[in-house]
Amino acid sequence: MERIYYPDGVTRIADPFYKCVCRKCMHFFWAVTNGCRCPECGSDDVFRSFDKGEAVAEIERLRESG
Repeated sequence: MERIYYPDGVTRIADPFYKCVCRKCMHFFWAVTNGCRCPECGSDDVFRSFDKGEAVAEIERLRESG
């Protein structure tokens, strides 16, 4: 099977997406790399997990603490 990569040359198309939560503005988004910033506010304080349940739990934790 041919491996197809994103333009970074490292991340394979078949790799899972990170489920991300910005800890500053609580925006939920997906990313293919773990070095991403929030696309809404630009913050680099981002929770990342391959598990959507963990990301949802982080949103709830942020809501309760804020």
